Amino acid sequence: MLKHVLLTGASGFLGSHLARAFLGEGIGVTALVRTHSSLDRLAGIKGHPLLTVLYAEQADWPQVFLTNTFDAVIHTATAYGRLGETAAEMAAVNTELPSKLWDLAGRHAVTVFINTDTFMPANTSMVDRYYNYCRTKKAFLEYAKQKTYPSTKFANLVVYHMYGPN
Repeated sequence: MLKHVLLTGASGFLGSHLARAFLGEGIGVTALVRTHSSLDRLAGIKGHPLLTVLYAEQADWPQVFLTNTFDAVIHTATAYGRLGETAAEMAAVNTELPSKLWDLAGRHAVTVFINTDTFMPANTSMVDRYYNYCRTKKAFLEYAKQKTYPSTKFANLVVYHMYGPN
């Protein structure tokens, strides 16, 4: 039974719905967001006693894992490049952040790490506008495949288009 999750991308569409669902089940959520993120999607749950909002750029990661016991890390944060993010900014969110969290989750024996991946292929053409997005998402997946932790299960969730009400 989950008691506490670290949820990246909590201000996004998927992350905000997951945060609400977890809180509704009495599961604590440490919600990771970027400082420039709008928290509008978290309206109605901000201030919930089981919700802690953590800003990615200000997080002391070793300390976060020392002072919390997470049952799961769920990585939904994504930079697509649609907001003008550079290749380096996409790599920071799509490759570097989850790599850091995967290592910490493994070292702290977090039960499961769930990554949200893209359905787009790794061999997307360099001329495709999503080339850097695909490249950085797949780079983390390769990293996680190469660096395993016996006490932490890795699940890769391939996300297709989400649409419709809620």
